[in-house]
Amino acid sequence: MRRRAITTTLGLAVAIVTFVRPGAAVTAEDAPPPPDIAAVVPAALAGADAAEPVPLVFAHREADGGLRITTASAESAAAGHAMVAVAQAAGTLQAVSVDSRVGLLDAGPVTPASANDTYRSMQWALDDVSFESTWAIADGTGVTVAVLDTGVDSSHPDLAGRLAGDSRYFLHDGSNNAISGSGAVDGHGHGTHVSGIIAATAGNSEGIAGGAPGATILPVKVLADTGSGWFSDVAAGIVWATDNGAAVINMSLGAASPVGDTVMHNAIEYAYANGVVLLAAAGNDGCTVGIDGCTTVWPAAEEHVLAVGSIGGYDDTTGGTDPELCSDYTTQAAYLDLGAPGYNIVSTYPLHKLASGYALLSGTSMATPYAAAAAALVVDDDPSTTPAQVAAALIGSADEHGPAGADTCTGAGVIDPFGALAGLTPTTTSTSTTTTTTTTTSTTSTTSTTSTTSTSTTSTSTTSTSTTSVPVVVTPPTLTGALPGRQMVRLTIRAVGSIDELQVYRDGSLIAAIGPLSRNYVDRAVPAGTHTYTVRAVRNGVLSADSNALNGRRR
Repeated sequence: MRRRAITTTLGLAVAIVTFVRPGAAVTAEDAPPPPDIAAVVPAALAGADAAEPVPLVFAHREADGGLRITTASAESAAAGHAMVAVAQAAGTLQAVSVDSRVGLLDAGPVTPASANDTYRSMQWALDDVSFESTWAIADGTGVTVAVLDTGVDSSHPDLAGRLAGDSRYFLHDGSNNAISGSGAVDGHGHGTHVSGIIAATAGNSEGIAGGAPGATILPVKVLADTGSGWFSDVAAGIVWATDNGAAVINMSLGAASPVGDTVMHNAIEYAYANGVVLLAAAGNDGCTVGIDGCTTVWPAAEEHVLAVGSIGGYDDTTGGTDPELCSDYTTQAAYLDLGAPGYNIVSTYPLHKLASGYALLSGTSMATPYAAAAAALVVDDDPSTTPAQVAAALIGSADEHGPAGADTCTGAGVIDPFGALAGLTPTTTSTSTTTTTTTTTSTTSTTSTTSTTSTSTTSTSTTSTSTTSVPVVVTPPTLTGALPGRQMVRLTIRAVGSIDELQVYRDGSLIAAIGPLSRNYVDRAVPAGTHTYTVRAVRNGVLSADSNALNGRRR
């Protein structure tokens, strides 16, 4: 969808929404000086037509630390200055902006999914990205993801039990009158599609699986059933979601903000300071920001928002999806942080609009919820992580689908949830068999980069005269990466019982000794050719027998 130019409104009506978050009082020394309206919105209030109506939005810092968003429609530039003067006199004004329109960031028409389709087989994103191998470690349970969108169809069977008990509706019309409704109703379809990508229930024989199938969706309707809305409503939605338990906020929306939006910035900083991870779609203009009039997309360009681009496109050779492509509709920019699957994505859709309840959509709107799901998995794995740590884990583990280094389509690379969790819980290499015994059947992750040991030690030289009874099973290795120099093999390990460590062998040679809680291993230095992988468990200095042997081939 093309970015929208600023839209003005008529009248002097003022809509006020108040949000209070418990916290320390903000003193005058803490608060920044009141903004100067002439400096903030010169283009809007100093235009040639002094009588042109101007929609304004204000951010007020409350004494208890909360943020309050208000909107007002000024009949003229002079009236706008008067409104700001009144707000400044109150002493709480944090920011003021000219309100502007914001819209969805999907690309192309909605394609119904046949009721007879096996939807999991259509989810190429789950095949390309390590979501399913991560669920044994973290599936998003206990993590609330706010979806700021067109609402969510709460009656959809694949979202049953996935929605929070509360929802919110932030909409106002062109005359600044508040519109009432429920965030648990979706008259458009976009919000339901986004929510399914994040948290549709897995393993329920119902359609699809979300990237974080244990997460809870908090519906926040900030866009009308037409798919458009106002930045002021988005800012209000961010504040409300923060104050109502969201750990992650997904914004598959955006537009150009011609004069900058300091109120939106304040809302984002408020959420970030309160521990919320924010993600936004990069845009679908199919251009590069700064070239031929291609302009910045907000809120994706905000410093504390993870901007997400889309990968995937049509492969005219196979007639399928090529996951290595940067989607041709992605708005490319230097501020992009991550990429995620966004092309031809099947997900939930309101039943009142499609009988099957599922549809295919493409866009950075679809890529962003996959990245949000990955963030939810990281938070689930370690709820104490800060937004900066979550971002570092996602960016640091991203899989480069293009040239080495950051690029303008996927930033650091494509999300790798498994790798992100591994980055949060690095495993210390151990060549000893006397580590502390831990009794558990739960799973966690490990980083291969810190656990690789010498390849000169063979299984025959380390085998004890007796073996433990701990059974070890290795699931078929998954090859990840298809570009020269970046091939990796991922193993998922299941060892039942009390063990001290796990030893991973490639072609009979020990390549890694990993911790007792580790249930996954990524071989990031795979020589060319076909290789046989086995794993042994160590307990009380005694090795188990070899696991089942599986072959993995580096392409």
